[in-house]
Order: sequence, then C-alpha cells, then structure tokens
Amino acid sequence: TYALMDLCNAVLLYGTKTGVELAATGIPVIVAGEAWIRNKGLTRDARSREDYFRLLGTLPLSGRMPPEEVARARRYAFHFFFRRMIPVGMCHRSSWSSLVSSAFVVRVKDLRALESGGDPGLDVICRGILGGDPFVFPAEEEG
Repeated sequence: TYALMDLCNAVLLYGTKTGVELAATGIPVIVAGEAWIRNKGLTRDARSREDYFRLLGTLPLSGRMPPEEVARARRYAFHFFFRRMIPVGMCHRSSWSSLVSSAFVVRVKDLRALESGGDPGLDVICRGILGGDPFVFPAEEEG
C-alpha cells in the first residue's frame, strides 16, 4: 500500500486509519467518508457529494503537503497511535487472532495485577471510567 501511495499525487479515502499515516508522510489526503483524520485540519474533507466532485476537480495537486502541515500530521499520528491506543499489558492476541481480528485473551497471575499501578494502561482506562479523566496514555513518559 505505502509503496503505491508514494507514487500518488494525492490519496482518496473513505473510512480508514491509513489517512493518518499518509498525511504524516506528506501525501495530500482527500477524505470522502468517515475517517480517523477527518476534521483535524490536515486533509481536504468533502462535506457533500458536490464538494467531493469539486475536490476531485482540483487534481492533480501542485505538490506534497507543506512542511508545517506534515509536522502537525506527525504530532497527530503520535497522539493517535501512541497516546489514544492504550496498551494493556495483560491482553494478548489469542491463537485465533489470525482468524478473528479481535481475538484476545487476558492473562492475570494474581489480583495485585489489577491494583492501581499494576498496569499503566489499565490505570488510564480506570481513571477515565471512574473519574472522567481523558482516555490518553502518556506514551512520551514511558520508556
């Protein structure tokens, strides 16, 4: 996918996370449907069918995204992939994961693993549920 996208002047997408990754490489993205990067100020977002065809009429574009937009896209990609995707150490892919994309098993040795401080990702989730804290993992603080 990425080798092919690197040859493109722009990418059209409908509903995928790929737009986050492509914008972070400087490839202009036109979003037609719901996508993770929509409404972040980093893509050309079609608001209607007519707007989509108007955006298509601007192709080919004059070049890649400006450096300041690429820098913002990279910061958003970091936030999205490392802060919003909260790792929980006790969750592991099961042997069924090749057949079912959401097949996970939970491995806990004892109940102390569930206490505060036992798993930083689980702590973020619990604080979000119990206290209304943001569901954001402080990845930049992890080693």
